[in-house]
This record gives sequence, C-alpha cells and structure tokens, in this order.
Amino acid sequence: MRILGLLIAHPYEHLCFDNQARFLGLDRGTFYQSIQHLHSVVRIPSTDECGIVPLGFFTRSFCDFLIDPNRSGKYWLCKEALEYDFVLQCLHWLENDDGSPSDKAVIEFSALFVWKTCYELSGGFVPALISRLEGFDFSRLKQAHTIRTRYALLIGNFGEFLRWLYSLGSIRNKSLISVVQEVSQEEAPRPVHNELQAWHWVESPHDYIASFNLDLGTPQFPLTLKLRLGKLSHVYILVEVDDCYKVWKSPVLCSADTDADVVDLRRGETII
Repeated sequence: MRILGLLIAHPYEHLCFDNQARFLGLDRGTFYQSIQHLHSVVRIPSTDECGIVPLGFFTRSFCDFLIDPNRSGKYWLCKEALEYDFVLQCLHWLENDDGSPSDKAVIEFSALFVWKTCYELSGGFVPALISRLEGFDFSRLKQAHTIRTRYALLIGNFGEFLRWLYSLGSIRNKSLISVVQEVSQEEAPRPVHNELQAWHWVESPHDYIASFNLDLGTPQFPLTLKLRLGKLSHVYILVEVDDCYKVWKSPVLCSADTDADVVDLRRGETII
C-alpha cells in the first residue's frame, strides 16, 4: 500500500526507482518483490534502469480508480491517509539528514514537497500531523546540507505552511508557533544563533501579514516577521514578506549547480 501511496500522493517523476525505495525505507530487492504482482498496471524499470527510471502508473486512470471508494470497493486507498504517511516520511528524512551523498536526492525531494503536503492535508489527519510536528526538531532546518534543500525548505511553500499552522489557532498550536516580534520595516538583520531566514513572496503581502493578526495599516514591503516555531526544539524564523510581482522584476536566482549560492539580485548579495 505504501508503494502505491507514494505514486498516488506524488506521481511526479522526481525520484528514480532506487531512490523511491530508499524514501520508503526499502532495499531494491524488497521493493521489486513487493510490486511483482502489479506488472499490468505499473511501469517497473529493469535492473539496469533502476538508478534512472522511476516506478510509475501506466495510466493515471488506475490511480483515480484506487482513490474512488465507489469504484474500487475493497481495494480503495484513502488519499488523505497516503498523504499523511508521505508527510511522515518527509519529516523523518529531514530530521535525519546527515549530509550523506546517497541520501541527497531523497532529502531534496522531501524538502520540496513536505510543507505543501502539510497545509493541503485534510480530514481527520490534521490533529495527528500537529502531534508529529510538536515532536519535530525544527532546529534541523538550520543544518540543511545542500543549497537545493535550503532553497526548497525556506522559500515558497514554507511561508504558506507557517500561515496555515498559525491559522489553526488552537491553544495547543500557540505552543508550536507564535509571533515573537511585530514586523520591522527596516532591512532584516542577518540571522544569529537559533534564528533562520526565510522568504515568502505573495500577490497580497498585506493579507499575509494580517493572517498573523497584525494590523499595520499600509506598510511598505519588504517587511520582516519574526516567529517562534517548534515545541520540543524551537527555532526563530525571520520571514521576509514581499510582493511577488516586485520580486519577479528583480528575481532571486538559484543556480542549477547545487554548490552555488542563491543570490538576491535586488541587493546583489548571497541570501542562502
């Protein structure tokens, strides 16, 4: 079920067969053995292709069949449960990133999809996810080992994840995320110990700031919001919020070279 779940939750071909197995905590032999009865519905790479080609459905219609209880009956797979399991695997990998080259693709994959899957999760799995996030070591985000991982973790979906987490609004959640400092209109200082810089560029930055219960009138952007994130092990997040249209006119670039820096062309400086 977990193998099909990975293909359903994230059908994009970001991982080759071997890395799909690694993501799920399986060796190649076990992975092969688990899918032998699925030859008619999934594309299984040959042993020579395992390091290049992913496992995938021949047609998307089979995936649609599996997540439709009216059509699949006893073979039904709950999409929300599969996505929850996917998030747990992503968090596991991010929490155990030790910089091993063999884990690089899986770590970057986890970083790319974890936050978006969190805030899109629905049904009764949100309380369970919050429990897992309460135990997650967010300070590990400071120790991401590649530029691609840091970029995926701290730019884009991370900002929406923070808004979603804060919007849940329960007393329990306030121990997981809280506003430490109101927005500063000055250029944010470089993060110090136990602080992490993040960026979020949105169509309506005013609405984004307001979602944290801040009423600042008509401020100028970019603005920086300081949040405390994490319960058992916390980190302070300095979120620079800006108008995405303005940013796109003077873009932030990430080189395809994973050893290169992310450069803010507005300021002419390295930001990650």
